[in-house]
Amino acid sequence: MWKCALVAAIAVGCSNPGGESARTQDPAAAAAALARVPRVDTAEVLAADDGRPPPVLVLIDDAGGIQIAAAATWNELGSRDVRIGARTTKIDIVGWVVRESMTHGRTPTQIVATVATVAAAPSVIPPVVDPPPPPADDDDEGSEESGGTSAMVNLDEEEPDDVGRERLAREAREAAMTSEEREVERQRVVRMNQLMALGRRTGSRGATGFSGTATEAASRLATVVGEVLRDGRFEREPQVAILASPRAKATALIRAVTETEGLIAVAHRGGIRPLRLSFVSEPRAWLKQRWVEVRVSTRGIALEAAPEVARQVSWEGAAIDRVALTSALDAARASRKLDAFAPIDVLVEPDVDVQRLVDLLVALDLLGVRMIGLGEAPPAGSPAAAQRGRRIPEVLHMPVYAQGDLAKAVINKMLATKRPEIRACYETALATKPDLKGTVTTQLYIMPTGNVAQASGSGVDPDLATCIAAVEKSIVFPHPKGGGGVQVNASFVVRP
Repeated sequence: MWKCALVAAIAVGCSNPGGESARTQDPAAAAAALARVPRVDTAEVLAADDGRPPPVLVLIDDAGGIQIAAAATWNELGSRDVRIGARTTKIDIVGWVVRESMTHGRTPTQIVATVATVAAAPSVIPPVVDPPPPPADDDDEGSEESGGTSAMVNLDEEEPDDVGRERLAREAREAAMTSEEREVERQRVVRMNQLMALGRRTGSRGATGFSGTATEAASRLATVVGEVLRDGRFEREPQVAILASPRAKATALIRAVTETEGLIAVAHRGGIRPLRLSFVSEPRAWLKQRWVEVRVSTRGIALEAAPEVARQVSWEGAAIDRVALTSALDAARASRKLDAFAPIDVLVEPDVDVQRLVDLLVALDLLGVRMIGLGEAPPAGSPAAAQRGRRIPEVLHMPVYAQGDLAKAVINKMLATKRPEIRACYETALATKPDLKGTVTTQLYIMPTGNVAQASGSGVDPDLATCIAAVEKSIVFPHPKGGGGVQVNASFVVRP
């Protein structure tokens, strides 16, 4: 039923939603229009003007209210009040209608009318259904999933016409590149493919992070990730541009970007243009990557390569201390050996406004950051907040090697139940040897009763290896099938 309702809504969008409002070139009106978006002082961070008209406009007022509008040109945005004739709505409705309308080739004006129709009949939107859980990995021995070509995007599939045109345009740009520019682009593509491959791997075939539980280690809080496009050109036509009041809360802008993957519009020298940030609202490919976290408040900035000791940058005036920001960012990257492609997640506290967020995004762009995530800072006193500001040592459990009739998945699960004790072994060793890192290898023999007859360890540090082996010896495993024993080799990668 909802699909039929959507077709009807889109059909309404094909008609004129009421005619365009009167335009004005009044200087006062133009100044007021420019004041309704955040301001930037440099054109370097803006998207290139490719002649395309603006996409659907999402307007966010001081109180966080949402309206949707359309305009014929970008110049028009800086010369008239686009709020006149705009439709009040909710951001989730905008995101849903835009996604559903992409395949129908609707213009922004038609989408505005469709949003108004859907907003008046919210039952058009289908209920949210959780995706099915991923299939369980079988326990059969087989080739390890490496995230290689099978995890890559299939480039041999037939391209739609619009994608084909974009590909040809991209090839034309690449042909005009210098050898240095081509090498930079090649490295970027390689890095992106690596990120995508890593994000698509299944966890059971790779290392199990004993630091990766909700109570022990920091997890990424960014809800959307954007790439800084150095040439300012978007390969795919943007569907939404967000014009947020500089006085609105930054959390409202982040939620709108997350829902719509929209561009962030800013004012510069009498005109309005988007930043050169291209967002993706489901950053699964980056979830297991190292990242630098930048938590923003009205008092300053805290940076850390989470989890790590935070570095503070004071920011109480209008301008960011870019020297201090550069120093803190370099130190955070160096602590985890991160490059410019590692994401910088900007997390904002509830009282941070849009202008402050945009000022920081501009500063990060000018410092050469290539990936920027956006999200909300964890509330004070929450478990997520407690995971910040301190380094949490990592203990990665590598897949076991086993001979006998006991599934490796069962062995891995039983070892995981001892993560607190194994972590305690490492933290005890770090107390006297803070640079201790490497791989501890253990061997254990599981008797038919499930008890461990013997366990030994080696590597990194004798006391650490002996401690981990003692923890393993305390485990009582399920009885192996067939009544025989099981020989197990297990490895743990530890790093501070």
